[in-house]
Amino acid sequence: MNLHSTRSDSGREGCTVSTLTVVCEPQDWERSTRLALTEAKRLAMGGVTPGELERYREALLRDSEQLAEQSGTVPSVDNLDFVMESDALGHTVMDQVQGHEALLKVAHLVTIEEARAYS
Repeated sequence: MNLHSTRSDSGREGCTVSTLTVVCEPQDWERSTRLALTEAKRLAMGGVTPGELERYREALLRDSEQLAEQSGTVPSVDNLDFVMESDALGHTVMDQVQGHEALLKVAHLVTIEEARAYS
């Protein structure tokens, strides 16, 4: 049996993405499934650590900065879809540069206690 776990930060998804891959022989599927479920429960119960919060914040800011740098190159149909979806959801619409500037002002305000309350 081979167990492989990976994590990556995704500001776009709003989380750290954890992937657990279990490869086993067909006769070991029950034991492997139990092991995978145990690992998934461990990840869920652990909550957000200060290091995870900082990695998430860094990923979010990095993704936001990249979007702001690409602001003039987004196809108009993508912008239209974004505006229409935002309007349907009642969101405030900002361009990528305005959104990044707003994020820079508030990203440091999220505390570990607040992050743990939503994990």
